Amino acid sequence: MTSPSPFYQHKPEDYYRHARTDILAFLGDIEGQSILELGAGGGFTLAYAKTVGRAAYVAGVELFDLPHNAQREAVLDEFHWADLNQAPVAL
Repeated sequence: MTSPSPFYQHKPEDYYRHARTDILAFLGDIEGQSILELGAGGGFTLAYAKTVGRAAYVAGVELFDLPHNAQREAVLDEFHWADLNQAPVAL
């Protein structure tokens, strides 16, 4: 993937740069379990979940390598850049 689609380009600049704690609240008590986030954006929700002990293992898949992201942070157990409509990802 070389350039984001129009859906990515029309988001506010900081859209992918924060943890979605509202989404984590829906998961309930997941301490010690794993999270796989498809459409993980900048990876901040996964990084937050792992850092505060909400999950033991976190993995994400995102279509694009976004600027100003946590996608390569050591706290993430796995992160993949892939178009899941084109090919599966081995996790």
